Amino acid sequence: MNLRFSKHALSRGITAIKTKTALIAGVLGIVLGGTGSVAFLTATASAAQNYTLFGSATSQSNGVSLVSANSTDFSGITLALPSNTTVGSLSSVAATFQVNSGSCGGGSPRFSVVTPAGTIFVYIGDAPSFASCSSGSTGNLLATTDMRIDSSQVSGGRYGDTWAHVQSIAGSQPISEMDIVVDGGWSAPQDFTFSSASVNTTAYTFTPRPTLNWGAHLNAAQCVGKVGGPVVNVTEKITNDADSGIAGNYWAFDNVNRQIQVWHVGSAKSTNYCAVVRYEGSFQTIAGQTSPGATTTLSGNVSGTIAGGYIATFSSTSPVSTKGHVGTIDYACDATGYCRHYVDWVSQYFGSTYTNFNQPWWGWIYTGNNGSVWVNSIEGNAGDITG
Repeated sequence: MNLRFSKHALSRGITAIKTKTALIAGVLGIVLGGTGSVAFLTATASAAQNYTLFGSATSQSNGVSLVSANSTDFSGITLALPSNTTVGSLSSVAATFQVNSGSCGGGSPRFSVVTPAGTIFVYIGDAPSFASCSSGSTGNLLATTDMRIDSSQVSGGRYGDTWAHVQSIAGSQPISEMDIVVDGGWSAPQDFTFSSASVNTTAYTFTPRPTLNWGAHLNAAQCVGKVGGPVVNVTEKITNDADSGIAGNYWAFDNVNRQIQVWHVGSAKSTNYCAVVRYEGSFQTIAGQTSPGATTTLSGNVSGTIAGGYIATFSSTSPVSTKGHVGTIDYACDATGYCRHYVDWVSQYFGSTYTNFNQPWWGWIYTGNNGSVWVNSIEGNAGDITG
């Protein structure tokens, strides 16, 4: 796609183990080893936080600090789950964390899966004792057969269980809450920093979420020296546009509303122009493609929102005055980035002989329905769309 007009081309058990509710109520004892027209109102885009903290948990620049200093100290993260999540539909839990001091042990840290039939615990420590651990990613803890699951609160369950067995005895049970819990200070002080987690395809990022203040850049005031009203002031809808990331592959199809405003710069008869181009819309990931931040392979099950755009300057001797909503353009792109009906808007309104095209600022923020966020901007890239 053309670098100048397509956003994607701009970047190529001793006692019952504690649940969160029980922890907050009081420590229970020793613990045994989760359109057409557009208003364009958004000025700053960021993702809604899909988790909450409890106990002594605190947000830090590198993640969430979870500590347990003694037998009465605990901390944790409650992970917001999609509605109607059941034990049977839960197939993956994982976390990335740093051991600051102490180690795993005393049944901590762990994922706590709360159901009406009882709480199920998934220990994060290293097998076979789960009393030691190393910094890094756990991988999918439910895919292991190392008996790290305690389902003893569920009828037919046991300490030292596998997830396959848990699903066979409790698969229909709805999950009312999932927490990451640290409360092993009764055994020895523990201090961890969790930077991320995932449950099925839902991503949880505990480091500060990427934001993009695109509204501060995409406004008429950024067209210094503009004269009079806009000579082009249109909105249009673009469907099936292919979007690429830093690896150069096309990872999503976009449907967006685009607003284009163009002014003369210098004088009303000048051949120099400045444009503000704003996008708002949605994306759908493509299965098997590398994620935009090049950290994972996409399942194709993630959709979300897009917001952003760019400032452009150029010269042309063939201006056209156009206003209003100009309809829908189906780019009809495929996963290779070939777009059968791509339209170059500058050529459309100013002729193909325009020159000196430049983009002083550009940026977009993508927010997935699973909580992942990707910022792609002239100011730098951050985050990723995962899942």
